[in-house]
Amino acid sequence: MVTQLVVALMLTGSNSPENALERTKEEVLLKLNVRCGTTLTVRYDGDSLRQHNQDIRSDQTGGDRECNEPLRYLWALCSTEEGKAVVRRSEVRELVCKGTPNAVGSLTFKAGVITVERAFEESKHFLRARKQFEAAFKTKVTVSEDPYYDDAWDTFRREKNPVLSTTDYCLVAGKKAEFDWSAADQNDVLNHGLPVKCFEAGKVVIDVTVKDRKKTGLLTQTRDAWRRTGRVVADQREGLEETTDGGKLLSQTMYEAGDRVWEKEFHPSGALKRYWRQYPTPVQLSVSLGEDGKVYGLSCGVEAKDDEVLRSWCGFGGAKTVDVYDGTKKVNATVTYLNGLKTKQVAGNSAYASGSTVSYVDGKPDGEERVNRRDGTLEAVITWKRGVKSGREKQYSDDGKKVVVESTWRDGELERRVAYFLNGNKKSEDVRDGPKVRKVTEYFDLGGVRSEGSYVPCERRYGNEGWCEDGTHTSFFEGGKKAAEETFKVGQRLTSKRWYATGVLAELETYVDRRLTTRTSYFADGGVEADEAYEADGSRKLKP
Repeated sequence: MVTQLVVALMLTGSNSPENALERTKEEVLLKLNVRCGTTLTVRYDGDSLRQHNQDIRSDQTGGDRECNEPLRYLWALCSTEEGKAVVRRSEVRELVCKGTPNAVGSLTFKAGVITVERAFEESKHFLRARKQFEAAFKTKVTVSEDPYYDDAWDTFRREKNPVLSTTDYCLVAGKKAEFDWSAADQNDVLNHGLPVKCFEAGKVVIDVTVKDRKKTGLLTQTRDAWRRTGRVVADQREGLEETTDGGKLLSQTMYEAGDRVWEKEFHPSGALKRYWRQYPTPVQLSVSLGEDGKVYGLSCGVEAKDDEVLRSWCGFGGAKTVDVYDGTKKVNATVTYLNGLKTKQVAGNSAYASGSTVSYVDGKPDGEERVNRRDGTLEAVITWKRGVKSGREKQYSDDGKKVVVESTWRDGELERRVAYFLNGNKKSEDVRDGPKVRKVTEYFDLGGVRSEGSYVPCERRYGNEGWCEDGTHTSFFEGGKKAAEETFKVGQRLTSKRWYATGVLAELETYVDRRLTTRTSYFADGGVEADEAYEADGSRKLKP
């Protein structure tokens, strides 16, 4: 078990023969075959190399300097036409490297196979190897003597591999290069304005020119099997852009000068899922469809007259009635469109439906709108005139049987609003004198005024919707006697009076700039309890 673990660790070491072989294939083999016009392959016998070479066994080296020495000689030979001819005549087809227990290694060539035997701690193996190579190939090799100091050979190893694919590659300024999705984003391309054209499976996927570091032409973005392909003009999206995943179309988007004009999204089946179009008004019109073709969203307008997708849905070929569903798979509303304008809406059967049924004129609510709650009870009845409230508006109790608020509107302006207790008596009344004055009266549930006062427009204050108290505001005991009386000027309290239920004055206060200045309180029998004046900081003034 221990031996197996040691071997496993050696196999995965960074200097293992297996890793050295992969580096050789990646850095040398393809370039060498192209240089020499050969189809040479390389094979390392990792077991024998580890068995007979202590430095390989301890992961100090992969043995590739010794194993690859014949490749260096072939590279040197193929620097001339005469040398290439020698290599071709030899019909060399394979290099095999193995370990040997001998003190000195060897290099032999037979039947197209170069065999290298690597010996542990052989001094200057390259001197012996070169002589054996020249003897085997019957030629002299012009090459640096020591491979450890052969800069030209090391430079060759670092050079990029030639691109042999005829279907997957890039042309950068006309020169063939390895396929790279980011080829058009490289600094050399952007800084020097180099044209880039890339092919994937023989199809053009990138084709751009560059000016001032900005790209114009065809671009493809990728992430695994996901693709987005479209055109740009000076880095701004232009024209049709398509997105796919695994070859299936996900969406199509049309751009003009970088702005989205319209977009289509598709279900996995290819059926339309959502379409929207942006108009300069600005308005965005759209339709959303389920896999089964049911409508889950529809927004129309007169702008859609010439749109190939929205035209039919929006009733430009005749009135179009559509059931619009929501996430519960039930109908939210049934709508009718004619020439892009809604003419009618009927409440659906979904628990989340708006509950509104109303007709439209010129795309605006007109006439009576009935609004039902989720349980089907009547919530409100509203009267519309071309999109503004005009006439009666009624809100109903939870059971839908009693009016709890009744409002009167004229051309969008509220004239009067009355709230009712469930016993039928008035709860409050809000009467407007145009937009400048409102009088509000509140009532006890068995009748009689609880409070009354007027309001005028002012800067918006929390809870008052932009209205401030003005004039005299009075509250009453249920028997009808005054309970309190305050005077205001545009929201600022001036005076405040409070009475006992017997009618005797209980308290009198005066204010200046919202600050209490004097206060007099009385006993229930009418005698003075306290008579005080206040400083600006709220402290009581000292009496002389």
